[in-house]
Amino acid sequence: MLHFYLAEFKNRFSFVFIAWVSFVSSCFIYKELILFLFMKPFLSFFKEGSVYFIYTSITELVSTYMLLSLFLGNIVAAIFLVWHLLVFVTPGLFLHEDIKIKTFVLICFINGLFIFLTVSLIFFPLLNSFFLHFQDSFLNNKLNFYLEMKIYDYCSFYIKIYVICFSIFQFCIGLFFLIVVQKDNLNFLKNRRKVIYFSFLLFATLLTPPDIFCQCSFSFSFIIFFEILSIFYCFLKSLKS
Repeated sequence: MLHFYLAEFKNRFSFVFIAWVSFVSSCFIYKELILFLFMKPFLSFFKEGSVYFIYTSITELVSTYMLLSLFLGNIVAAIFLVWHLLVFVTPGLFLHEDIKIKTFVLICFINGLFIFLTVSLIFFPLLNSFFLHFQDSFLNNKLNFYLEMKIYDYCSFYIKIYVICFSIFQFCIGLFFLIVVQKDNLNFLKNRRKVIYFSFLLFATLLTPPDIFCQCSFSFSFIIFFEILSIFYCFLKSLKS
């Protein structure tokens, strides 16, 4: 019996790997279009022909294309992997467990799409506007600064911003489901609060630069969000009772 489960698991991972290779190859074929779409939020702040990107290594441009192709390929592979794991696990679940897991996966997928659009259309342009504002203030003082952006650094910066935003929002959604799904919520939060706080610190350490201020800021933000969710859920529970 175990042999059949391992064979199915192997087949599903093979399908995910084939999908990953196919999508990465397709993205590399349309690499110029994808690169332009990633650059568009930045180009909107300049007149046509007044800004350009540079690369300082003979392999840097190809590395940039591969970076974008792998980034999009990993997103598609993650979606395929979650789907195959869901199909693999669903037959062994109860109906209420199946509904909760599918609801959680659907919300995570919608949240990921929302974060991708929000970062591309709203957050990243605002971030560019914030940093380019310092250049404008120097130009008003007749002190000239010229921006020469490396194409690889720009794409890496975009991907890091998206990964950080995506991780934070998905972590908050997972935390909310963790609070809601538990039957004995108050005892669960009381007994494991130290472990949860330590996980916040570890998660903030992985996402933020290696300085104590950023780590503490992210950790305290997660802790405050966690406590607000706990109080809100307890308040709703008291209203229902």
